[in-house]
Amino acid sequence: MAALSGVPQIPHRSSSCLLSILLWTAGSLLSVRPSVFSSPRHRVSKSMEKLTEERGLLLRSPASKVGLGREAVELTPTEIKSLDIISSAAKRLDWYAARKSWESCKVFKAPLCNGIMHAAFRCGRFKYGAEVYADMCDAGTQRTAITYTTAVRLFTQLKNHVKAFSLWEDAKNSTMSTWMPRQKYLFLNEMVNDAATAAYLTRVSMFLDEILQEGMAIDAGTWGAALNGCKLAAKPKVAVYFLGLMARGNISVNEVHFRCVMAAYAGRPWQEVNAIASRAAQLGIDTLDRFFVDVHVASLLGSLSRTSRVKSQAQARKLVDDAKPEHRRAALDVISQAKAQGTDLLRLTRMVYRALQEWPQRLRGVWFLS
Repeated sequence: MAALSGVPQIPHRSSSCLLSILLWTAGSLLSVRPSVFSSPRHRVSKSMEKLTEERGLLLRSPASKVGLGREAVELTPTEIKSLDIISSAAKRLDWYAARKSWESCKVFKAPLCNGIMHAAFRCGRFKYGAEVYADMCDAGTQRTAITYTTAVRLFTQLKNHVKAFSLWEDAKNSTMSTWMPRQKYLFLNEMVNDAATAAYLTRVSMFLDEILQEGMAIDAGTWGAALNGCKLAAKPKVAVYFLGLMARGNISVNEVHFRCVMAAYAGRPWQEVNAIASRAAQLGIDTLDRFFVDVHVASLLGSLSRTSRVKSQAQARKLVDDAKPEHRRAALDVISQAKAQGTDLLRLTRMVYRALQEWPQRLRGVWFLS
């Protein structure tokens, strides 16, 4: 198979490797239910986006990387101007400008619809973007690869996973066979992410298998989304299994991957949680990074469903009080190492640290306020 720009390729082979994932997860995860604790991203943070790009830790490739499809549809000069304004506004996260340009034109041509849907996604206006998609369908507009990919992103954020999956079935039965490989990959990548967000690991495996069926390798970003599904489903064995497949495929494992694996172990014996940190350290990952420490400490003290609810010092005390003594000691040890290195602790870790310091005093029934 000829090399394809921007798409990792693998030699043609059977899908037995990923089929084994599908069978293995299907057999062991029938009881998995969607997590109610995943929170949608309401707005893209420019600083965080820049930071993750610099660190090479993006979980998904932006749909806009392959354009909005303007080359496939003839646009008038006025429509081109509107699309340019929408695209520019999306980059600046200027929803007012994007919406104003769209509503002044509001022509249901794929590039314009794709553009405003992408802007809606970036600016956190997911419902508006979904409504544009519905209007686009009602108008009989030809939907492109970017249309489907962006729509899946919107419905994922709205937690409408049934609708997102229906887009897969629709695309597969209509135009998907005509898409470029890169377009297929981005779409399947979003389907992996949607299934992962719903903690539906059997479906995650199905879409990983689809990527291989298309003759493409699974990249680090897509594995990150799959591991996020393991975190939300609290399935550490599947997470470790995925890590093994990444190693076999020579995929570089980064901090985000290990944070997901660590969180999948949340609430498990402290030895298992610490073993993941040790494994990460052996691969050169900074386990005293503030984000890693935050996940490590939280995972030692309770399940993701419990630790994700901690918003106050009183809740942090309750979390520490309910933890086993050996888990408290392990969490304190992690925080102490991080502080010794000068790590700038995140809010959850700071609250937990204070609660751990208060613990002996509370045992004696004495409260000290700092």
